[in-house]
Amino acid sequence: MLLAKLVPLETSEPAVAPPPREEVDVREVHWVRPELVAEVEYLEFTSQFRMRAASFKGLREDKAPEDCVYEG
Repeated sequence: MLLAKLVPLETSEPAVAPPPREEVDVREVHWVRPELVAEVEYLEFTSQFRMRAASFKGLREDKAPEDCVYEG
């Protein structure tokens, strides 16, 4: 189900700024336009602003991407 929703959103350009640095192997990355909202649990953000021990819980149909903001 998730793959069927992501495939039509695929794009060749990263949708994040700045894109990941060179320590991330992006050869197998599939970029998608940010049109879906996911619920994710995580322990904390690292100093590089990455989620530690992230766990996907599901998509949120009741929220729009523009309504999602970092509240840290």
